[in-house]
Amino acid sequence: MAYTLYGAQLSRASRVTWVLRELGLDFQHVSERAPLSINPNNKIPSLHVERPGSTPFTLYESFAITQYLAKKHSPGSIGPA
Repeated sequence: MAYTLYGAQLSRASRVTWVLRELGLDFQHVSERAPLSINPNNKIPSLHVERPGSTPFTLYESFAITQYLAKKHSPGSIGPA
């Protein structure tokens, strides 16, 4: 799975960076807004997810992104019970 995080580090993207690092996941960080072709909402942070054999998708808003990562990669360990 390939993750690309868009957003300046001194923004709410830092929350997502923290969770990605806490879970030990590899990711690329781009310190600018995602292209409109990836993120038509033009929001930061945004996380572009590419999975082999699946259609790529993009998540927006730090809370939604961190919830997705916690449920996908660490069910029951981090996040709300």
